[in-house]
Amino acid sequence: MARIDLSDTLQTPFSMVSKKVDLLIPPSVAFILNLLLEIAMRRVIIRPYYFGMGGSKIGWFTFELLNFIISFLILAWISAMFDDLLNGRETSLKDSWNRISTNFGNILIVSLLISVIVALGFILYVIPGVIIGVILTPVIPIMVKKNLNIQDSMKEATNFVFQDGNFWFLLVIYVITLLIGLIPYIGTAVSGFLFTLWASYACVKFS
Repeated sequence: MARIDLSDTLQTPFSMVSKKVDLLIPPSVAFILNLLLEIAMRRVIIRPYYFGMGGSKIGWFTFELLNFIISFLILAWISAMFDDLLNGRETSLKDSWNRISTNFGNILIVSLLISVIVALGFILYVIPGVIIGVILTPVIPIMVKKNLNIQDSMKEATNFVFQDGNFWFLLVIYVITLLIGLIPYIGTAVSGFLFTLWASYACVKFS
């Protein structure tokens, strides 16, 4: 494991995409699904709120939960692709999907658990949600890269974040994507797109 090179993380995924266009597909799926969620949220949650029909914390929580589940599942998919490419192996959408499907049960469980915890953190207080997200984000890329079970992935991720001094680098990625997420209408979708690219690359390459 090593410390994340932030400059490399923010730039290299885009140069890799230019050489391997397939890399665009998983984050593009996240973009489309998150955009649809954003539209639904504005119709179901925000619009009723402004028309005096009340805002629902349950609605916000559901939106955040679905948003994170999508992002973390896509994170697993693109992590498999980055791992292949960074190790000089050919990859494809089918091969990378087949790879994560062998450990899909653990990936799904972790995605659900992390999504619930992070979504609750964001609904109750934003800062705890960010901190929890930073700590737990590497779990899935590390699980995919090293084909570990849930317990070992959590241990490796904790070491990667704290022992290797990567907390602040991951925090920067999180904050950048959160700020982008504040852009009206498309912010959440763009944020999800960039988060899956940057977080997967950083965690796969430097873990």
